[in-house]
Amino acid sequence: MFLGESESFETLTSVEDTIARTIFTETEQNLIKDALIDHVLPFMVEKAQQKSYSDIIGKATSLIESKVIMKSISKEDWIAVENAADLMFKTSEVNKIRIDGLLLLQKLYSNITPSTKPEVNVEKLYERLFGILAKTSRPNPSLLQNIDRLLGVLCKSRFQYNSFNMLSQLHLLFRQSFAGKNGK
Repeated sequence: MFLGESESFETLTSVEDTIARTIFTETEQNLIKDALIDHVLPFMVEKAQQKSYSDIIGKATSLIESKVIMKSISKEDWIAVENAADLMFKTSEVNKIRIDGLLLLQKLYSNITPSTKPEVNVEKLYERLFGILAKTSRPNPSLLQNIDRLLGVLCKSRFQYNSFNMLSQLHLLFRQSFAGKNGK
């Protein structure tokens, strides 16, 4: 596994710094991307329940956003990142990790291309987002803000005209339902 339980936040920061400073060939970039998809994403999902891994997952999210989610992302990689981000949001009770999942989804949906055009089940999205928020009497403001951003990104993308009206209504309903919960 690329990351084990003994790896530290500092090690991942060092890896991120090295990758940022180095100019890689296309082949090397693909190897890095494949390692992130094949090893880091499963690690993130596996450790999503553990608060002690939230900083490491945050660093890994940053790496994936910069090295995997690019305009040239394949449909298979797109689906892998979407599934991992979705699981991080759904299964974690750690708000920081949920937000990392939402950040990955925001980045994915903001980089939609014709080759990665996804099918979004708006009803499933509604159940997932509102189901999580309904479990708490006072949702975390940062979580609400990132859900609001995700819905905004989805509405802007307009990748499915039939879903656009539903997404717009969902976004409006979200703002009406949760704006007052945190004094906004």
